Amino acid sequence: MALTDYPAGFIAANQASSKLLNIVMLIDGVPTALSMSALYKSARYGDPIFYGDASLVYGGLIAIDPRTFKPLISVDSNLTIGQRLEPEQGKAAISTLTIILVDLAQYVTQLMTPGVIVDEPLGNKFVTIKLGYLNSSYPEDYFTIFRGYIADVMFSQGKYYITIQDPNTKGKGQIYFTPQSVLTGDITSGQTTIPFVTTGYYTPILGPNGAYDSTIQTYLVIGSEIISYLPAGIAPTQITGVTRGARGTTAASAATGDTVNNSIQIQDNFINIALKTYLSGWNGPWISNVAVLNIQDSLTEGIIANAILLPIGKNAVDDYGLVVGDYVTVSGSIVGNNGTKIITDIQSNGQGVNNLILFDSNFVAVESPAPPAVVLAFRSQFDTYPVAAGLQLTPRDVDVATFIYFRDNFFSQGENTLRFYIDAASKGKDWIEAQLMLPPGCYSITRFGRLSMTMARPPIAGSKLPILDKDSVIDPNSIQSARSVNNRQYFNEIKYTYDVEDDNSTFDSTESILDTTSLTQVDIPTVLPIASLGLKTDLNAPIIIKKRGTFLINRYKKGAIIITMKVNFKVGAMIESGDVVLVNDNGDLQITNYESGARNLGSQLFEVIDRQYSMKDGVVTLKLMSGIGFKITDRFATIAPSSIVVAGSTTTKIKFQDSFGAVFPGNEKAKWEPLVGMNVFVHNQDWSNISNDVQLLPFSNLDPYSMNVSPALNYTPGVGDIIEVSFYAVPDPLNQALTKTLYAFLSPSIPITGVSSTVFHVTTPADMAKFTVGLPVIVRSADYSSYSGERNVTVIDNVLNRITVASAYDIPFANMAVADGVGYTDGLGFYRWI
Repeated sequence: MALTDYPAGFIAANQASSKLLNIVMLIDGVPTALSMSALYKSARYGDPIFYGDASLVYGGLIAIDPRTFKPLISVDSNLTIGQRLEPEQGKAAISTLTIILVDLAQYVTQLMTPGVIVDEPLGNKFVTIKLGYLNSSYPEDYFTIFRGYIADVMFSQGKYYITIQDPNTKGKGQIYFTPQSVLTGDITSGQTTIPFVTTGYYTPILGPNGAYDSTIQTYLVIGSEIISYLPAGIAPTQITGVTRGARGTTAASAATGDTVNNSIQIQDNFINIALKTYLSGWNGPWISNVAVLNIQDSLTEGIIANAILLPIGKNAVDDYGLVVGDYVTVSGSIVGNNGTKIITDIQSNGQGVNNLILFDSNFVAVESPAPPAVVLAFRSQFDTYPVAAGLQLTPRDVDVATFIYFRDNFFSQGENTLRFYIDAASKGKDWIEAQLMLPPGCYSITRFGRLSMTMARPPIAGSKLPILDKDSVIDPNSIQSARSVNNRQYFNEIKYTYDVEDDNSTFDSTESILDTTSLTQVDIPTVLPIASLGLKTDLNAPIIIKKRGTFLINRYKKGAIIITMKVNFKVGAMIESGDVVLVNDNGDLQITNYESGARNLGSQLFEVIDRQYSMKDGVVTLKLMSGIGFKITDRFATIAPSSIVVAGSTTTKIKFQDSFGAVFPGNEKAKWEPLVGMNVFVHNQDWSNISNDVQLLPFSNLDPYSMNVSPALNYTPGVGDIIEVSFYAVPDPLNQALTKTLYAFLSPSIPITGVSSTVFHVTTPADMAKFTVGLPVIVRSADYSSYSGERNVTVIDNVLNRITVASAYDIPFANMAVADGVGYTDGLGFYRWI
């Protein structure tokens, strides 16, 4: 979840030093919410309020109708959420949360008894847990902290102990169920009608786009013969129009009573396979009878012809998990608005969050308000596999948007296609993690109670960057920093076995990614085996093995650093497993720096792989991981922020506005606040005016669009000037360490000549100072037609202007003219592409 996904009201209340926590529990089919305390909402026009009411102020809060909630959540509830990742196995553990409900007037007894309030609460009803503060407006200032299903109910002394598990509990269900039947008649080797009872066999379905999924092929298996079939030929007692002797097998006759098995082939991007496996099994809408507030009328922006407005308090993303590309069917309209449309955008109308859904075509008439008979049904775009092949989870269970983000931004290339021939059932969670997540260097995570994913990569800061420092860490003396060869954070070889012949379990290919430096220095060989049934050479498996295996080996080759610490609730409330955090230790926390050999970690990014979230105690315990070398040689970062100057600026107070396509609309300072204490500068559009470097001072809440700096700028910024992060600071690696960690800077390209296998000459003597012994360097031609691998610098000869590298380059040298990737004179390497 990005910072922008947290309600603004929650962020504001979370900053207060004194606040009262509130928890709300929503159960599908239960008309009343269960809460820890009373609920309040912002007063709005149309609410039944009266001037003079006690505590009523303009823009303040009013009590929510007490008939809509029951304050039954006990303050004695454990309220601890545990999230644990196993990145090296592609896994995430199932998260749990225990809520204690007071059985006032035996209401909870009725709720937990099947058939009284709901048909069956255990494992059947979707549960949502929302977190907020007593002085916040419900529901808009609360955010969903957990989702799942009731797994355990225990009664004792007037209280019910309710254990909720995240959707992984359903993700453990069986997938790719392959039934057996028998022939009800003899068949010859040329017969194309196969007589048997087809109940439960793979039946391709029409996806929401009205077409069959072209990435799957279904088969029958009789003896040693495989027979392909199409959906048009399926009937209850036979399949017609089959293709005999498929997949290189030989057509053969068979007798009445011979066994008929079922199998399926899937070939697709691995993230598509994961989403389709999770979300298939419905063959239609996963939810119906969803209420509508308006059709076309947005309330705040007038008539929008292709829009639907959800009721007050409903959120298309948080409540329903909708994403662009999903299908919505409107029914019950008597003015011609019925039909199925594709979502093209989800927006906020200003009076709610993600409550305005836009579609690929216009509606014919305004319905404002929409009659009660007008309702919606939602179907996922990924509901395309045969019913027996899917887990039948809902978009409320799965973080679809994050899967799509990783697919489109990191795994869209063709080599990320996998092919599986499946002839036996598997447990969904195990199969997805072992066969879809691990081989490409990804792993499952659970975020905010939804099944999600991330990828093995160096920690990179996002829009949400929690800072863990002396002000947020609790009990610094309890911090643990460790490396080990006895746990699952140390591997110096990644061994892939792949190219399973389609119809047996023999792995025909093996490839290893080794780190010889680790093998020499640590001298303990440890192998991470990855047995992939889906990687195929003809689908360019060696490319993904080299690319993703390199990221895995770089994380673990020197023994990953694991830091365990406790942080306060103000910071910890907005941290999830899989998040990247910044640990800022200038000696105050005394964390061991395994790269410098000092008790001063500096500013480094870590990934959260374990989080114990205790809402009751206000303490969050984190386990953080990073790899040795990420800070020095394997450096990855994002683009630095910038802002546009507006009128009224002075040399010590720079006025600015929201950027184009602002990440934080209405809160531009949010992208600068992590950099307080770092250096910035100002320049005009053509760079004819460039200021001196100045230090960014803390922002004033009274004037959030003013940036305070010191010392004074050497000129007064003008309208349209640009504020940027200062240039890379050298030669001290700790100087501006935070900006060096967070943001990428260009390293020089240096003209060279006289290249041989291990040496080259630098054409400009002044450029010799830019090289550093121990850092890598790449040589290339001026037009990039020839490009070498990396070699570490071993000798810098300032007399001959000659650089010597550790081992020979493996390319022709006649046209090598440039040295790249030389890093910086503070001893830190260049920034890399993911």
